[in-house]
Amino acid sequence: GEANVFTDEGSRVVYSTDFSEEQRPAAAVVVRPGSTDEVAEVVRLAAKERYAVVPRGGGMTYTRAYVPEREETVLVDTSRMNRVLEVNTDDLYITVEPGVTWKQIRETLRDEKYQIRFYGTLSGIRATVGGGLGNNAVGLGKGEVNDDLLGIEVVLYDGRIIQTGALATGPSPLLRHFGPDLTGIFVHDGGAMGIKTKASFRLTRKPGGVAYASFGFQDRHAMVSALCEMARLGVHTEIFGFERYHHETFANMPKPTPAEAKALLRNIVATSPGRLRGMLNVLKVARPGGLKFMSRWNQSLHVVVEAVDYGAANRATSTLKRVARRHGAGVMPPTFTVALRADPFMPVDRLILGLDGACSFPSNCLVPLSRAHELISALEKFFDENAPL
Repeated sequence: GEANVFTDEGSRVVYSTDFSEEQRPAAAVVVRPGSTDEVAEVVRLAAKERYAVVPRGGGMTYTRAYVPEREETVLVDTSRMNRVLEVNTDDLYITVEPGVTWKQIRETLRDEKYQIRFYGTLSGIRATVGGGLGNNAVGLGKGEVNDDLLGIEVVLYDGRIIQTGALATGPSPLLRHFGPDLTGIFVHDGGAMGIKTKASFRLTRKPGGVAYASFGFQDRHAMVSALCEMARLGVHTEIFGFERYHHETFANMPKPTPAEAKALLRNIVATSPGRLRGMLNVLKVARPGGLKFMSRWNQSLHVVVEAVDYGAANRATSTLKRVARRHGAGVMPPTFTVALRADPFMPVDRLILGLDGACSFPSNCLVPLSRAHELISALEKFFDENAPL
């Protein structure tokens, strides 16, 4: 209806601008469809008028992913298509619409025994499944967004609707590789191949045991060496690191309000395998001084290990601790790691805005482990050369 079609300049500019704030032509019209059929009709009308079509998810990009190249563009905002369509714990899959956020999936599965191994990006409060698939999101949890994807429904840019995987011929997304892997064509396409309208993911059993570890480093290359050795062992669920800038930011964050603290502690208990273990994890977080200890270190690594039980998780974590110590690390309290696991999605302002008012945008790239030090050296050179700026 008219309530979901915007042609005024203010709306067109806002919807056509991402966090890069680069000035490009605003789309001629913004539409907010509520179903696959509505998406298909919009695409057919745009094709008839020879307008470009650009899909938009949660708007969390800073790489111009949905920013139009020309004014003759229809921008399709998928945020109204935000329903979890099915959670099937017998056949182990979940099917969602593209506007569903990663936080929404996590809350939907909170009381289930199953999960998607990929939790989503740090911006998962607003970042959507459709955007994550279009940009091959990497983030929290195990692997990448594509790893547990079983199949998708897509509206092609001539208005045709197709399903991939077993959904193409049957009612259940049982298999992804039903013939040639057509699903992969529509992943990391930036929306160029079509507009995703449904996605099904494989569910896996939640772990019986989860262990945490955090390590502090004074040398960046030592941290990278430790990270690479840990990655080659392959016993971790996730490894992530921070630099001094974020250490100082975390150490100087305002004390959470009583309501915020209560919500975090409740999430820690709820997301731990067992209430007793949840209470032990609460003790790891409820430290005097908060995260001020992080300011002692130039860099840090944070590790989560999932396993069938706590014995297996703790043995794997002990192995990772030995690796870290070999590279000169000190063992830090896993306060941050436990808290982030319980509440992994940060508000956008806290994610990109430091206490000094500076914006911090991640630069995402993937390199072979053998070239990790080369990447770090190149980054150090870049920042040294641009320090006067």
